[in-house]
Amino acid sequence: MNQEYETPVNPENNRVLESAPQKTVSQFRHFYFGGLLYALFFTFCLYKNANGITYPFFIGGTLFFFCSCIKKLELTAKKDSIFYVISLLLLGISNFLTNSEPLLFMNTIGILLIAGSFAVHCFYDDQNWSFGNYFSAIFYTAFGSLSCLLRPFQDLSWYLKIKNMSTRNKRAVAVLFGILISVPLVIVVTLLLYSADVIFADFFDRFFYKLKYIPENIFGICFMFLFAFFAFYCIWSFLCQKKIKTDDLDKRTGDPIIAITFTGILSMIYLLFCFIQIRYLFMGNLPLSKGFNYSDYARQGFFQLLFVCLINLVMVLICLGRFQDHKILKVILTVITVCTYIMIASSAMRMLLYIIYYNLTFLRIMVLWALFIIFILITGVVISIYKPSFPLFRFSMVTVTVLYLIFSFGHPDYWIARYNLEPHTHMIKSQDLVIESVSDYDYLRQLSTDAAPVLLAENSTFKSPENIVYYERYIRNIERATSGSKGHLRSFNLSRFIASTLLD
Repeated sequence: MNQEYETPVNPENNRVLESAPQKTVSQFRHFYFGGLLYALFFTFCLYKNANGITYPFFIGGTLFFFCSCIKKLELTAKKDSIFYVISLLLLGISNFLTNSEPLLFMNTIGILLIAGSFAVHCFYDDQNWSFGNYFSAIFYTAFGSLSCLLRPFQDLSWYLKIKNMSTRNKRAVAVLFGILISVPLVIVVTLLLYSADVIFADFFDRFFYKLKYIPENIFGICFMFLFAFFAFYCIWSFLCQKKIKTDDLDKRTGDPIIAITFTGILSMIYLLFCFIQIRYLFMGNLPLSKGFNYSDYARQGFFQLLFVCLINLVMVLICLGRFQDHKILKVILTVITVCTYIMIASSAMRMLLYIIYYNLTFLRIMVLWALFIIFILITGVVISIYKPSFPLFRFSMVTVTVLYLIFSFGHPDYWIARYNLEPHTHMIKSQDLVIESVSDYDYLRQLSTDAAPVLLAENSTFKSPENIVYYERYIRNIERATSGSKGHLRSFNLSRFIASTLLD
């Protein structure tokens, strides 16, 4: 590194330097001023634009900046980091392709989790980490970064002290500090005065075109900019400190007798429940009372069974991660996992029966997807019971990520509309009664623009005269969804574009 970038030999400077996450002026400039540019890029891409064409570029720019910071710290990039990079880029592209709010929310959660795992993966040797180690590291980093909220000011003060600036430069920095302090005050005061006096507000409206919309935008833009900068700098500062302990990862110190006791009791209940499922539900010998049909039976069970399957998954993982090895414990855990397979099958069968009666919804697809995910994870758990060296977390992360990407790119709203508007009629015979399933057109009109190619098709029954009310409501929903993004390249979204084209 060039001599001019080295810290001057000064006891006070050295003391300040030790508390800073960066060791050189060159690194400080890269992280601090680069962080400011990144915050500007972040705001430009995402302000009031959750799924525009800028989203994939935001993900790509974030990865580029993060990798440049890693290189600046002289950290070696790991070979398996490519999985994180590709997954994040694909999720960014998925946001651009869809306009489904539930899907966008889930994509955002997935991006945050994968990005957090990627950051931790770059700074720590996580080869032998368990589920608990990973999740605790991610949450510890997220909340531990709050302790670094003053770090941007401390590091900037350190930088100014070691630069021996001239009086002119000091005055310029003082002015800059004054401007930074005035920005939030000006925003708050202007908003308060604007709403406090009609004449004052009218004065601004007359001199500035549509200024009544600008205070909100100024506040929102400044808030997002400051949030992006402080979030990056605080998280990065915390990661550089490497406060997460990795020397004691083996926490399997619990007495296995405790685990054998409570898992053994639960396994007895599970065996009885599974016997009933096989005897009556799977073999078609379900004793239904009068006025109680298969749809009622199916509706009352799948969510409860899904929750029990999740409890079993977490319980087995805790037993594997916290209690010492024991042959009896392994047998009981195997019994519980086998029973979980039967519960998954029971819940899936109930859900499929319910779908036959009442068609598809986003939540029902999510239940089936979650059951399949649990099935895969339980399979990995069975392997890890008898092979402790099995990389369960990596297996689970890759599996869940790949399957979720398939789900995200699949556009569930499209398939919901297509299935529910199929020309055939579902007829189910139950207790000598023939029940005809019908489409919920009120639900269909609430679907996102992803469903437009089906709902707005020429031969769609959604356009029939008896459904004209729901059809017109869906048209209004599309108009609202596409009106704000017309003519704006930054917020261009493929799903909205296709819907607006079909609407025209």
